[in-house]
Amino acid sequence: MNLLITGGLGYIGAHLAVELLKSNANVFILDDLSNSKIQKKKNIEKLSKKKIKFIKNDLSNYKILSKILKKNKIHTVFHLAGSKAVNESFFKPYKYYLNNSFKTMQLLRAMHESDVNNIIFSSSATVYGVKNKNGIKEDGYLEPINPYGTSKLISEKLIIDQSKIKKKFNYIILRYFNPIGYHPSGLLSDDKSNDNLVPNLINKLRLKKPFLIYGRDYDTKDGTAIRDYIHINDLISAHVSSLKYLYKNKNEIFNVGTGKGYSVLEILKTFDKVLNRKITKKFVKRRKGDPAIIYCSNLRIKKKLNWRPMHNLKDMCKYALNKIY
Repeated sequence: MNLLITGGLGYIGAHLAVELLKSNANVFILDDLSNSKIQKKKNIEKLSKKKIKFIKNDLSNYKILSKILKKNKIHTVFHLAGSKAVNESFFKPYKYYLNNSFKTMQLLRAMHESDVNNIIFSSSATVYGVKNKNGIKEDGYLEPINPYGTSKLISEKLIIDQSKIKKKFNYIILRYFNPIGYHPSGLLSDDKSNDNLVPNLINKLRLKKPFLIYGRDYDTKDGTAIRDYIHINDLISAHVSSLKYLYKNKNEIFNVGTGKGYSVLEILKTFDKVLNRKITKKFVKRRKGDPAIIYCSNLRIKKKLNWRPMHNLKDMCKYALNKIY
C-alpha cells in the first residue's frame, strides 16, 4: 500500500513516517522544506532502516499534485502540511488561508482528478473557539477566534464537501490538542516553533534565558492558561488506528487529547521535577487569541477506535527533554 504524507518532514509528519514504516506500507513524503530540513529524511530512514521516497513540492498546483498521486499510485493521503502558529496568523492571516485552506482545496482537487479517495487530515482544537463547555465534544460550537483556526475549519468543510460530491471519498479529521514530546533518539526533535510550549522552553533552556509565560490573570486555579497536552506517541497511534478505521469506508471526526487540562505552571513544575531544578520563568502579557481553558472529551475516539492515551504528563516531559537538553 502506498501512503503519502504531506508535510512529512515536520514534527508530527516525521514521527508518523517512522511508525508507518514499521508495516509493509510504502511511505512517500511531500514537503516544500519551508519548515523543515532534508536531514529529517535521513533521520527517518536511520530509525526505520527503510527507504522513503521524498518529493520536494508544495500543494499550490493541483495538476502537478495529480501527476504525483497517479505516478506513485497513492492509496491514502495523510494531510499534515500547513502553517501552524496561532500568534503569527493574526499578523499574516492570508498566509494561513493560502497555506492551509487554498492548498487543501488544491490537494482535494488533485485527489479527485487522480481518483485517490482516502484522506486523514491534521486539524486543530482551535476550530472550537471559546464558547464550548470543557471537555469539548466533536459536535461543539465551531467558532474559531484566530485566523489559524478559521483556516483549519475551512479545510475541514472542504473535505466534508468532497465526500458529499464523491460518494466513495472517505475521510477522518483529527482535531489535535497539544502534542508534546519527541522520539527517544532525539533525531526527530528539531521543531523550532516559538508558538509551541516545549520547543520554546527547550530553546530558552539552551540560551539560559527565562521561559515566558503569557498571562497570569486567567480565571484558572493558578492564573495561567490550561491546555490538553498529549504525548506524540499517543497522537501517532491515533493516526494508525484511524487508517484501519478509514478502510471500513467510515467518515469521522475525532478529538485527539487526553481529556485532561494542565496549566502552564503545572507543566513547568513537572519539567522542574524531571530536570531536578527550577526553570527560570517570566510572566508577560497575554497573547491575542489564547483562551483561558481548553481540553477535550475523547470518548468518541476511545469508543470507535478503541484508542487510549498511554502516557502521563511526566512521560511527556521526559520525552521532550530526552537527548535534546
